[in-house]
Amino acid sequence: MFHEMQLGTRGPHVTVLHAFLCGAVPLPGIEMDQHYGEVTARAVAQLQRKLGGPADGNCFGEDTRAAVMGRFGFDFDAACEAIKYRPVEGVRTRSAGAGT
Repeated sequence: MFHEMQLGTRGPHVTVLHAFLCGAVPLPGIEMDQHYGEVTARAVAQLQRKLGGPADGNCFGEDTRAAVMGRFGFDFDAACEAIKYRPVEGVRTRSAGAGT
């Protein structure tokens, strides 16, 4: 299952993203607060630039997730499953293969 995140998304899967971002694109101000806010968006944009794709940071979608897996070998879905991901309000969930 694929977990798309965007500004305003909340949940433990956002903390998985925060932990990854701290290692991949250190940016002061990232807090493990389960919230995809402005600082997270800036870090995701920096990551997207590093990966050579469009870099708006407003969405950690399927394309960014696939690029992270290809470049770093980080399986975001497996990490979310390991924390027993439960959807929360404001989170859009869809199966892998849907475009973003």
